[in-house]
Amino acid sequence: MTVKINADTSHGLKLESDTSGAIDFQSAGVTKASLDASGNLTATSFVGSGASLTALPSAQLTGALPAIDGSSLTGVGGGGLAVISAVNEYNASANTTSYSFTGFDSSYDNYYVIIHGISQQGDGDLQMRFLDDGSALTNSDYRQTTLGLTHNNSEKRITTDAADKFTLVEQQKGGDKDPMNGFMYFNNPAGGRWDSDSNDSKGQISPSFVYQIGGEGSNGTSRIAQGHGYINDTQANTCNGFQLIFAGGTGASKINMTIYGVVRA
Repeated sequence: MTVKINADTSHGLKLESDTSGAIDFQSAGVTKASLDASGNLTATSFVGSGASLTALPSAQLTGALPAIDGSSLTGVGGGGLAVISAVNEYNASANTTSYSFTGFDSSYDNYYVIIHGISQQGDGDLQMRFLDDGSALTNSDYRQTTLGLTHNNSEKRITTDAADKFTLVEQQKGGDKDPMNGFMYFNNPAGGRWDSDSNDSKGQISPSFVYQIGGEGSNGTSRIAQGHGYINDTQANTCNGFQLIFAGGTGASKINMTIYGVVRA
């Protein structure tokens, strides 16, 4: 027999004892919790704060994960995507002529941008420049090859050498009826790092990207553009983002996109 502390519902507190070193906590003669001689506590359930609990075995953890900040996690392999920025701007009365994102850094290997919708006030091109510390690179070393295709399979090639910007797609239709949408993937090749502002261990790697953007053209037909571009004689580790330039009318009235950081496996 162990030491028993019994909160008896008829006769009050009852105590029984021996020399086993174990203790039973009872209610009306029924054990609700027990403490053995080694200090192991056993109970049906536990209520209260678990702030001081340590060394919990992972196999015993169940239930949904809470909403936590995982920025300090280490040793998590397998690669993946993380939302860096969600952009949802709409202002039909004060259109913007450009949008800049300056979140490229050495925390991620590459960056993936989903364009949910871009509407310009009038017909015009969608253009892009890379940014260095937030300032647009305007040197005439942009290199680009783009293939455009319309609904009737008419091809339109855009090849730009020694220009100061990329032209992603030409003469898209203005207004909100059929906004531009697609994606851009910014790649720092060979495992280099963005915005490190020092000599990259992988050498002089040019900032580059691939993209696909579609929508209604200025002539009322569907069109899509696919392409690749880079800046010659510029290192990706000096770049910290990109700038979209809206050349249609007075600029863009709607900018809706999500920017992801990509970690390689």
